[in-house]
Amino acid sequence: MKVLSYNIYGVVDTKDHIPKWNVRQDNLKKILHACLEDNDIKICCFQEVNQNNIKQLEKILTNHNFDILKKFPMKTQGDEQYNIVAIKKCMKMNLKGIHCLPHGKDQIYQSINEQTIDYGMSDYRTTIFVHVDYENREYLIGNIHTDYISTDGKIKGVVKRMVFLPTIKWW
Repeated sequence: MKVLSYNIYGVVDTKDHIPKWNVRQDNLKKILHACLEDNDIKICCFQEVNQNNIKQLEKILTNHNFDILKKFPMKTQGDEQYNIVAIKKCMKMNLKGIHCLPHGKDQIYQSINEQTIDYGMSDYRTTIFVHVDYENREYLIGNIHTDYISTDGKIKGVVKRMVFLPTIKWW
């Protein structure tokens, strides 16, 4: 099984040395369509998804037979955004749980109006954990904010093959 992790970076106008919005959107379409042709990708993790790119992402994932799991909104200095996890519609995959863990001062995930942004960042950071059974093996996958600015992130996102966890004990 492979897991795709991709920082979509939903800011439209930016002065940073980042490709222009239309280039990023064209890349998103091309890269995701190409990546999702790989049938070994069963789970997709996306960061910095906001209202500028969520409809396009939902369309791409639906066309490739993925379901988006529960969305956990995150407060930012600009737009509300999400870390999103999607799983392939697959008879061999059983979703056992999803949990959002905040970073920083909050001990549990808070509603967007109650979120505390700290540690010198511009947004509320979370890790989304997904627990699945796939082909009689258990996986615990965490989706955390990954760096869009990295060379890999700018060009193609990251695809990793997961090693199964023989046992998982939930707290």
